[in-house]
Amino acid sequence: DIVSVVRLFQAQRTTNVLVTGLPGGLGIFTNTTLQRAILDGRPLNQLPVGDLASGPVVTVRPSDQLGDAMVLLLSRRVHRLVVVEDSGEVRGILEALDLFSFLANHSHLITVQIEHAQDLPALAQAAVQITRLIAALHRGGTRIGLMAKLVQQLNARLFERAWTMVAPPALVNNSCLFVMGSEGRGEQLLKTDQDNGLVLRDGYTAPPDLDAICQRFSEVLASFGYPECPGRIMVSNPDWRGTVTGFGQRVRQWLLQPEGDSLMQLAIFLDAHAVAGDATLLAAVRDGVAALAVDNDAVLARFASAVENFGGPAGWWSRLFGLGDEGRAISLKKAGIFPIVHGVRSLALARRVAATGT
Repeated sequence: DIVSVVRLFQAQRTTNVLVTGLPGGLGIFTNTTLQRAILDGRPLNQLPVGDLASGPVVTVRPSDQLGDAMVLLLSRRVHRLVVVEDSGEVRGILEALDLFSFLANHSHLITVQIEHAQDLPALAQAAVQITRLIAALHRGGTRIGLMAKLVQQLNARLFERAWTMVAPPALVNNSCLFVMGSEGRGEQLLKTDQDNGLVLRDGYTAPPDLDAICQRFSEVLASFGYPECPGRIMVSNPDWRGTVTGFGQRVRQWLLQPEGDSLMQLAIFLDAHAVAGDATLLAAVRDGVAALAVDNDAVLARFASAVENFGGPAGWWSRLFGLGDEGRAISLKKAGIFPIVHGVRSLALARRVAATGT
């Protein structure tokens, strides 16, 4: 019962205990849960701990990297991780404050700053801190992949809060705001051009000032240090907004009738990662595209051909040997990074792999 737990809190000088025997596995009872127990109204000595315990807990192994544990805390939005051996033996509880204090990189403070921000200027301050965090992590020798994961999680929180401040609740609840490009793949470190879009729920009537709302959001991100996309791949562009059905038809047209830049637009869209609203709306559009591509070699070959189209007519080696000539420099993005990223993206589409990271 709850009274027994409070006695345990006092005896062990702790603020949380693990709870066994729950249907979903191991649970946890904390000081915060105790507050809910008091407000429940039932006598505490008759209230079972399992009725209010949270679970199942999020676990890590003793051998996991601290940086990976930090990413897990941010992505799952929890304050504690339970350290469990492969055998199932519990080794202890890793508190968020202890972890972030140990790492001493202020990422937890940025998360708190984002969550507690009451206006856009407060969010702008958090955006500045994200850039400083990356510099500190780089100086400390943190792995690039880990830094990219952290940036993706922090940016997602930042964009979500900004969107909820700009858009009315009904729009937020009936849409899915998503990011694309390196941000969508979780491979961004420093701030780059905005690449985002919006999927609306079928049957939902968007507010009449939707254009103004989306334009305001793009301006807000620009003020945070994320430049507007030169190709206008942003929610402020109506071409990157639409209902599940409408957006799905547009994306399928890119795949089945590639003309002009449609292959590149499709490639960009397949990096889409939900950051706010109902993520199932974006998933519905992606599933429709994947269904068309499965076992369709012609479609997949056409999609993969963007590797050649994006790099221009000259081959890799002709550009390589022209390094010393004026005007014949190599674009590392087009000739080096894009073929790898798009090649993996094409294979993922063929195998129906939903993950966006290269």
